[in-house]
Amino acid sequence: MLILMQLRYVVSNKVIFTYLLFIIPLLILANDFRVYQKNKKTGFSTTFQPLQTVAMVILILIALVGIITGKTFEDITSYFN
Repeated sequence: MLILMQLRYVVSNKVIFTYLLFIIPLLILANDFRVYQKNKKTGFSTTFQPLQTVAMVILILIALVGIITGKTFEDITSYFN
């Protein structure tokens, strides 16, 4: 319990936000792929939204760069401004 309390002070909210921006779109893409495979197997039609998929992949890549370099999402997106 003490370790979790210390970890809470070490990890800032911005770092948690970067991890969430990596995990949530990854889970959405995994679910879309699962639904596509299920519909393909059963013969139902499915819709493919390429712009949404490309946006999620870009978001995942930006968050992954932030995780690897140790920068927050806010630091990385400030380069684009």
